[in-house]
Amino acid sequence: MMAVLAVSCAPALPSTVPLGRGPLAASTVKAPERHRAPSASSAADAAAGSEQDAGAADAADASVEASAAESEEPDAGGDDAAQEAAAPAKPAVVFAGHYTGEDVTTFHIGNMPARPQKDPNAKLDVADQGGGTLEFSLLDSKTGKLICKLEGTLSGNTAQLNSGQHCFDQQSQSAMTATLDKGTATFNGSRLVFDMHLDLEVNAAGQTMNGDLDYHFEGTRP
Repeated sequence: MMAVLAVSCAPALPSTVPLGRGPLAASTVKAPERHRAPSASSAADAAAGSEQDAGAADAADASVEASAAESEEPDAGGDDAAQEAAAPAKPAVVFAGHYTGEDVTTFHIGNMPARPQKDPNAKLDVADQGGGTLEFSLLDSKTGKLICKLEGTLSGNTAQLNSGQHCFDQQSQSAMTATLDKGTATFNGSRLVFDMHLDLEVNAAGQTMNGDLDYHFEGTRP
C-alpha cells in the first residue's frame, strides 16, 4: 500500500512586520512645500501695487471732496441778480420845471461898445421831451410871453443846445436875426445855469451890421 503524505491547509497568520509604502506608494506622495522668503523684485511689485491702490483711493476721495465743495459754493451771479431785483429803484432825476432868477444879455455889434442888459426877474421853463431831449423856453419877465424855444440833448446833468436855432429875432424898424452858435444848460439839484452864444445880423437904416450876443441865466425851481 502506497503511503500518502498529508499536507496541512490551515490559513497563515498576518505578519506583524510593517510592509512600508512600497515603490508605487512613494511615487504618489507629494513632498511638503517649503515657505520661501519673497524676492526683492516681488516685494517691490507688491509695494508698488499697494501705493497705486492707495493713490487711486486718495484721488477718488479728493474728487468727491471737490464735487461736494462745488455743490456747496453759493452762486454769486444768482445772489447779485437777487440783490439787484430786491434793491429799490433809484428815483429819476427831474430837470423839468419853472426856474426864476437873474440873467444878463450882452450885445456886441460892430464898433459899438458892449451893452449888457441885466434882469433880476428872469424866467425860464424846462420841459422833458423824452429820449434825452430837453426844451428850454425863455420868457419875458414882465409879460410872461414866450421869447423863444430851444432844444438841447442831455448827457448826465448837462444839456448841449443844438446849434442853428434862433432866439431874440426881431422884425421891426431894426430887423435882427440871432442864430445860436453854441450853448449849455447845467443842472445841480434844483439849480440851473444856462449859457449861450448867438451870431447877430442887424439891418437898420438900410445898413447891415454883424455881431454876437452872449446870454447867461442862473435860477432855481421850487
